[in-house]
Amino acid sequence: PGAGVRPYFGDKGTAARGAITLEIGIHGIPVNLPQEVYDQLDTAALNSYWFYNLDDRETYYFHRINLSCVRANDFLASREMWDGKNLRFTNNEKANEFITYLNPEPHRRPPVAALSPEDAKTLLTDDKLSRFATYQKEMLSVTGDTVGVGLQAYAKGGTDQKKFQGAMAADDRSAKIAAANQAALEKSGLTQEEMTKLTHVATRYYAHAYAFREAANKVDELHKKIEDAKASGKQPSVVDVAMEKAYTAQAAQLETVHKEFAAQYGAQTLALMQKHEPEFFAINEKMMGAAIGAMKKK
Repeated sequence: PGAGVRPYFGDKGTAARGAITLEIGIHGIPVNLPQEVYDQLDTAALNSYWFYNLDDRETYYFHRINLSCVRANDFLASREMWDGKNLRFTNNEKANEFITYLNPEPHRRPPVAALSPEDAKTLLTDDKLSRFATYQKEMLSVTGDTVGVGLQAYAKGGTDQKKFQGAMAADDRSAKIAAANQAALEKSGLTQEEMTKLTHVATRYYAHAYAFREAANKVDELHKKIEDAKASGKQPSVVDVAMEKAYTAQAAQLETVHKEFAAQYGAQTLALMQKHEPEFFAINEKMMGAAIGAMKKK
């Protein structure tokens, strides 16, 4: 992910050395517009964007960015030429925040952690999803600690995985998190294995669905703003037009997420997942709020 308000041209140097590269901007707008568009954005709509809604857990600017970066990692890991082992990211902004979401270890597996037909039949049920929601709600109490441990471990170990894991193990908060995990499992009635498998599939589905549904909402807002400008005889803002186009592209991915999930687990299971969306979206917002709070303390 890149910082600032500017165009991007791709990391050709790294690609020339045999790596798969994906260079993205963080604002949800095209990265190949004329320079004057970015200049206008930088002095107006995106001026000091890192402070936008800093105290609002639901609308903080980096909320969408974090989820989008996870989706970018999933896209890279889905490439056939990926070796299934090495996946790294670089950025010039919010490094400690992004490492929490893009820690390489969880992404050393295919982007869709497919359940076996047997597991899908027993885990992707109304009862198990309700239990998983209970587990997630119980874990909200230590979300801040979880993020804090990750930030501290990164500060000490950086991208060295052994040092990172060692720092996490040495943090006193890790014991608190482990105890909360055990209590949440007992209350939900899930086993550790069930929780892990549901996390790989359900959490990823709901994170993607939430991000792309938010994009759809933005499209509606911007479309109305553009049409209102036209109706009053004014020229729509270049920024609004560009952002509407960008959000439209993001929103279109929601249909892709649904199609891929239905192809893998069936239309009835997709309908069940959609039924639980409001509950998991609410949990996601609370988790993001707690995570942002931990980052602000950092």
